[in-house]
Amino acid sequence: MLLKAARATLKQGTTDVVEADAVHSVVYDVPLTGSAAPHKMGAADVKAWGQTDLPTDATAVFPPDSVPSSNSGSALAAGDYRRASVHYLSASARKVNTAAPGGHISTTEYDRFGNTVRELSAANRALALGLSADATAVQADLGIGSLPSAERAELLSTRSVHNSTGTRELEGFGPLHRVTLTQDLKSGTATLVAAGTSVTARAWTVAEYDTGRPTDRSATIADQVTKRTVGAQVREHPSVHAERRVSETVYDWAKGLPLKEIQDPAGLAITTTTEYDSQGRETKNIAPGGTGTDAATTVTTYWSATGTPAPAPVPAGRSGPTWCAPPAPPVPSPAAEAIPPSAPPGPPSTTGGVTPRRSRRWRTERPAPSPTPMTRLAGPPRSRLRIPRDRPSPMSPPSTTPPPDAR
Repeated sequence: MLLKAARATLKQGTTDVVEADAVHSVVYDVPLTGSAAPHKMGAADVKAWGQTDLPTDATAVFPPDSVPSSNSGSALAAGDYRRASVHYLSASARKVNTAAPGGHISTTEYDRFGNTVRELSAANRALALGLSADATAVQADLGIGSLPSAERAELLSTRSVHNSTGTRELEGFGPLHRVTLTQDLKSGTATLVAAGTSVTARAWTVAEYDTGRPTDRSATIADQVTKRTVGAQVREHPSVHAERRVSETVYDWAKGLPLKEIQDPAGLAITTTTEYDSQGRETKNIAPGGTGTDAATTVTTYWSATGTPAPAPVPAGRSGPTWCAPPAPPVPSPAAEAIPPSAPPGPPSTTGGVTPRRSRRWRTERPAPSPTPMTRLAGPPRSRLRIPRDRPSPMSPPSTTPPPDAR
């Protein structure tokens, strides 16, 4: 039996300094009736708001700043639960009521299949019971002040209606509230309530199932909503569906997948189309007005082990895909090919003029060759080749004047 649950807390103003543990305490066997009960939750008490799924057990959870003197409800007084949240279970061990601090009690009821059939919020319960002057004023505005509290609670509840086997939710109703109609409420050609009139109404949803489902056993799914009508149920005309909005769903019954969602099928027919691959994965979603190839279409492509698309062929001499191979050497341009390789300066011409030195520029498209070793001229150590200053530029035409004697 769980008695406490602790959670470490941080010191205020820090991100890593643990100060203390926040300890929540649990109290069992909370009484439902009598002077020690925090709330009157007996069968006669819950009948006031129309509850038929009765609570049989209750457990209270206390916050860290309110530590009970005992973990047994029989040892506590009614006032000891002021800061506690009390949870009430039915005979089926389903939570049917939750009482928050302050006496705010919400209600949830189920059918024998476990479907939620009724929900009454804490605020609407207080409204149905008329626990304040404001609640009484709202009752008068909704025109339910003269009704018994259980009937008021039913009109203020969220109600679901299922089929006899509990597999289909056929209708749903919301709490009663005041609305203004945007369309005439008609029964056939007769106008019951004109547009613009303020009325009391509940949200009303009607679902239809398996329309168009084949009967040749090719369908793989069943109990699918194929048509949904959403509107309002005016309290004075409960059989007429007001403000109707219709949507339809078209299925591929063999694959069990929805193909089209159609809004207002009898009018604008605003259609959203979905396409799938052989594995049932969505590959294309076409928004209303889309053609399947325009910007209104969303295409999804899935990766596969074979690649998407197929990998490029491996060239001869390569051991892997082309995107893994080293880059091919660049092809030299014709202009670069015209540049001659560098060479050391030659001896003076015997026929006159000076042999121009070739350019020392290297082609940038291919690696530079290793420089050719130069042979030192005969002479004393560390002698250098001396070139006359009056030697013409390599770019000028050869001179016909004999060169001066070398010094």
